[in-house]
Amino acid sequence: MESQAIVLIDNGYLAKTLENDFGRTRLDYSAFARELCSIISCDMSKAYLYDAPPINKPTDNAKRRKTYANRMRFFDDIRKTPQFEVKLGRLTEFVDHETGRIVTRQKGVDVMLAVDMIVHTLDPEVEVDNMILIAGDADFEPAVRYSVSRGKNIVLCCSTKYRKNGGKSYSDALMNVSSSFISLDYDLISKCSFVRKKAESLNSYPI
Repeated sequence: MESQAIVLIDNGYLAKTLENDFGRTRLDYSAFARELCSIISCDMSKAYLYDAPPINKPTDNAKRRKTYANRMRFFDDIRKTPQFEVKLGRLTEFVDHETGRIVTRQKGVDVMLAVDMIVHTLDPEVEVDNMILIAGDADFEPAVRYSVSRGKNIVLCCSTKYRKNGGKSYSDALMNVSSSFISLDYDLISKCSFVRKKAESLNSYPI
């Protein structure tokens, strides 16, 4: 029997990467998670998606209400995907004192992911040897460092492209403590996109 792996998806990071690097490609999350497991020669035991729904206010205009509805529909679709679990934090608004603009920030999402990583490291009932982390934030470095120190194989999957502001799309500290690395690049994303899968489906019909 092949080794088992879990997939931990920081969807705020993944969605931003898809938008910035791949033109908002529609990703088949199930195919994506299983392809990652295939790369490290593992069977997928479970996949977790961490995110936060948009803020929903009674005073929101039609566009914001539609955005909220579409996002919640996305979460429902992922929940229906076999072996996937969705874990949601929340968004909060605050005023950026430098620009005077109202900005949003996720709360509780990174903590949930880090806690799950530690649980899958220590709890014998859910313990696995391999974890694939789709993220880029340095906040995950302590959890990854600890899990690796306990003998776990933590594979980081992230983009290596630079952001529009010139900064890296991943933390060097996170990269350095991970066991190995999978590039979140065009080949991987295109292989798991709905456009690619639709084309392959159409080409499979006999002529």
